[in-house]
Amino acid sequence: AVAAGRVEIDALEQEALARVHQAKTALDGARKQYDRALALQKKGSISQQNFDDMDTAHALAIRNLETTRTTLGVFPAKRLALEARLNVLDRQLQDGTITAPRNGTVVEKYAEAGERTAAGKPIIKLAALDRVWVKIYVGEADLGKVRLGAAAKIEVDSHPGIPFNGTVIWVSDQSEFTPKNVQTRDARADLVYAVKVDIPNPDRIFKIGMPVDVSLQGFPEFETPDSSR
Repeated sequence: AVAAGRVEIDALEQEALARVHQAKTALDGARKQYDRALALQKKGSISQQNFDDMDTAHALAIRNLETTRTTLGVFPAKRLALEARLNVLDRQLQDGTITAPRNGTVVEKYAEAGERTAAGKPIIKLAALDRVWVKIYVGEADLGKVRLGAAAKIEVDSHPGIPFNGTVIWVSDQSEFTPKNVQTRDARADLVYAVKVDIPNPDRIFKIGMPVDVSLQGFPEFETPDSSR
């Protein structure tokens, strides 16, 4: 529609230019007739009626040229209005194009292609699975052994005997009761501190919600394996 609008404006402008050219030609003819009538009037060789007709025709030709030239001035404004409309359409297209903030894997869909949805409503759940993290809990007595940047060993049932490397990236500064879904050697009523371990996952071995065993550097269970990944 916008492209058609541009073509239409160009065509109308060409028509206006043609009318201006015609008006110039008509004015040239009217001016010659008027100059001739003026010369004849000085000699008294033309009637007043004929002179008035030539004078009127000359004045009308001047006015017609001015009018046709004025119509040319509307086309820049029309082009600006069309470009403004195009900018609005482009912005609407941009606003209607959904882009992810980063690369990732779609783990859940909330709408299908072609389905109408409201503004601000989630479309998909996107997970960056190239790196994952696991939250573990450490008792207060062992908290002094945990430090940021410390190495971790992660084991998963799907790859028995193959340890994976991790790194401690966060240690909570507030204690909490041991969550029910965490298995520890101590009583569940004991206060613990949450620790987050970052795990590189280039091969997508680790999945969301997958249970793993974690050993931290500085603890007896931790051993740096020769075949760590």
